[in-house]
Amino acid sequence: MVEVLREIQLPLLSLVLLLAAIGKGASRPEHHTGPMGGRTSASGRNAVYVQSGVEAVLAGTLLLASGWFGAAVTFGVGIYFCGAVLALLVRRARDPLGGCGCFGDLSSGPVGTRMIVRAALLAVAAIAATGVGVSGMDVVRHMTGQHWTVFAGALLVVVLLSPEVPEAVRRLALRDSCTVREVPLARTIARLRTSDVWRANAGFVGDRSPAEVWRYGCWRMLRFRGRREGTDTDLVFAVSLKRRSTAVHAVFADPETGTTLAAFGEVPAPQRSRARKPTAMPDSTERTVRFLMDSVDGANGTAERPRTVLAPMSPPRSAEH
Repeated sequence: MVEVLREIQLPLLSLVLLLAAIGKGASRPEHHTGPMGGRTSASGRNAVYVQSGVEAVLAGTLLLASGWFGAAVTFGVGIYFCGAVLALLVRRARDPLGGCGCFGDLSSGPVGTRMIVRAALLAVAAIAATGVGVSGMDVVRHMTGQHWTVFAGALLVVVLLSPEVPEAVRRLALRDSCTVREVPLARTIARLRTSDVWRANAGFVGDRSPAEVWRYGCWRMLRFRGRREGTDTDLVFAVSLKRRSTAVHAVFADPETGTTLAAFGEVPAPQRSRARKPTAMPDSTERTVRFLMDSVDGANGTAERPRTVLAPMSPPRSAEH
């Protein structure tokens, strides 16, 4: 039984390392976090990719190597996870709200005790598996019922210690929801600039780059500075983020008071999903947005308007790039 427990660690460690490598490699650069990827600089991003490559190589070597070389690699993996434990402890001490980046942007939550215990157990597993004399593929090819039972139990322990699992399930469940789906800003701007609403009002836009960008549910809001009839104005566009929608709506507003001067555009019926209360905005911006959303309802003859149609996905004053 002890030998089975030691052998089964090789495919388990290989699986964990491979998933960690895929998670880091698949994450968008701006989402890289953790001890090696906490920075958004080029060097920080490169460090994440190097770490991902090292983990992929270790995963493959655990599956293929045997003998003294396999033992050396397995022990090296144990040292690697010991280093991960220390890095997690340092990370939590320096930035309690920072993520570990262990599985890419799935590990964006604060470093918790479960993550540290998981890394420690993986370190123990790797050191215990050192010197089994076979490769991970040999173990997989000759797995018995006892091997499968032990593997399932060990995998369950790792899953229970991984906060990334419920986060992955949540993202899979909502992957088609426009309220959480990531849409590149460049795509939104391209959709805006091919719309009739933009073409009709482009002459009033002073700066071609938006002064402010934020998301409200299935809409991306873009505020431009402009002039209309000799007066400085804010021109706020609402661009739909739904896959098959090209809807664009816009309002002119006084930048100081938020008083709406004009409204343009047609949009589809508003989405009646549950919405969160918007975060605080300056009064003028909030009035502009409220009018814009009310105009969305009114354009479709909505009889009963929800109190909040669109919920913010990020603080309204944080510009997207």
